[in-house]
Amino acid sequence: MNRIVDAVQRAGVRPIVASPDPPPTLAAKEDWIPLRTKSLRAVLQNWRQMRRVAAIGRRMGGTVFIDLYLDKNAWAAGALTSFGRRVHVLHHSGQYTTRRGWAGIRTTILRRHLRKITEGGAKVLVHTRRAAATIEDAVGTANVEIVGYPVLTSPTRSDRPHHGRPNLLFVGAGRRDKGLDLLIDALPLIQGRVALRVVGAQPNGVRRILDPGNSPSIIWIDRRVTDEELRDEYENASLAILPYRQSFGEEGGASGVLLEVLGYGRPIVTTPALRSQLPPDGRGAEVAESDDPSDLARAIDLALQRLDDLSREAAEVGPAFIAENHTYDRYVEALAAAANSVLP
Repeated sequence: MNRIVDAVQRAGVRPIVASPDPPPTLAAKEDWIPLRTKSLRAVLQNWRQMRRVAAIGRRMGGTVFIDLYLDKNAWAAGALTSFGRRVHVLHHSGQYTTRRGWAGIRTTILRRHLRKITEGGAKVLVHTRRAAATIEDAVGTANVEIVGYPVLTSPTRSDRPHHGRPNLLFVGAGRRDKGLDLLIDALPLIQGRVALRVVGAQPNGVRRILDPGNSPSIIWIDRRVTDEELRDEYENASLAILPYRQSFGEEGGASGVLLEVLGYGRPIVTTPALRSQLPPDGRGAEVAESDDPSDLARAIDLALQRLDDLSREAAEVGPAFIAENHTYDRYVEALAAAANSVLP
């Protein structure tokens, strides 16, 4: 959000920001509306808070309401009808897909609620084609747009020679849908010796479950890292591995890690779950046939066999793709265009 605020101000537009903490670069501190974080289940409290923010924002001169987190705010979005122009950003569409039992009832109600919101003039923005297809099924194509999820990156060196044991990099928490367990199972199947660096704070118990023997080939950086540290990790990685399960793709969310890797111009091995989020020509990446560990190991072997060519392709394609589709300035342009397309 802070980077979106920066981009809005670069565009010469005054942002009024409602958030738990004031954005550090907000030009006028009186343009900040403080919020209290509420549980997703606190529907009535969230609705009242959203209505309060809308009323304050209108009094301060706001003309467009941008909701950056419809995932949480879906039940409270009806409190925003005082704004003629409303844009809601939805990051994951899984709760709008067909489900069974009580979850299915909840999905049916949510889809009806979303349809009511868009019939009132709001636009929904999503980050992937999968999410767009799901939401369009509920509200129609005219009310949904795809925008590139924004990331802050810069290319790393692409001319560094690769010597010694290849360095594989996994960034993020070892959640099941991100497939870190599949990658660890694939390590013994890879031809030759490799090292795996797992970078990012892990949920309690993940290291003990996935690496009970403290394998010397796995290096855990089990904490939050700075932007500079993460850049160094990308710089020194032979391959970035994103072994995501198909369930991740079915949720319709964008992979920020994938976009970061592309922006840094680093070669990638991933699974079909992220294929649609790669640049159209797929250069600079090797996609496994499935999210099975044996298929993942084969894809890593293939990538290592042509690592120099893959690295050059990644440096050529990735940063250009991000600059065209996934910068914060482009994101703000898309938000403004969506808002302007909504009738007040």
